[in-house]
Amino acid sequence: MKKLISALAVAAVLAPAAQAGVVNISFNDLSQNTVVNGQYSHLGVNFSATENGAAVGTVIGNYGSSPMWSNCYASFCDGRADVIRMDFTKTVSGLQFLVDTAGSLRPVFNAYDKTGKLLQSLTVASGRNTAVFASTGIAYVEGLQPDEGWGYLVDDLQFTAAEVPEPASIALFGLGALGLAALRRRA
Repeated sequence: MKKLISALAVAAVLAPAAQAGVVNISFNDLSQNTVVNGQYSHLGVNFSATENGAAVGTVIGNYGSSPMWSNCYASFCDGRADVIRMDFTKTVSGLQFLVDTAGSLRPVFNAYDKTGKLLQSLTVASGRNTAVFASTGIAYVEGLQPDEGWGYLVDDLQFTAAEVPEPASIALFGLGALGLAALRRRA
């Protein structure tokens, strides 16, 4: 019995956490003028936007060769959101995405943790460039419009969600802890 309890304790300590893989989102599955919001929640991210503090639904634009998430909230970009936001269901690392500034102005992207603390701020150069965040523990990112009349687009979003212990690992850890407590009590 002692050997079984000892084996359970060792197994519980060595039990791996669930490995979260890299998530890639390209928006190619959405057509022009589709409002982007919860379509990717199953992948761990939701999209939203505000204009003058009011929620607006930003759409897929087709500036160039492929569909991209834009800060536009009306057909033909007649309205542009001041802030676009990506909210992650788990904190992330390895965050990067392509930004097309659709001209010479430079949008700013701010990454925050769960408490709202600013982790990193990136100003993206004009043209087509990849925004790469070195920070870990990112809960959400806000993109800020560089000018009231300026549109920009985001594509090729990539991130890795934080590892989360599997329920079986947690149960095994609990059994191991009980086993260690039983061994200690008998000794």
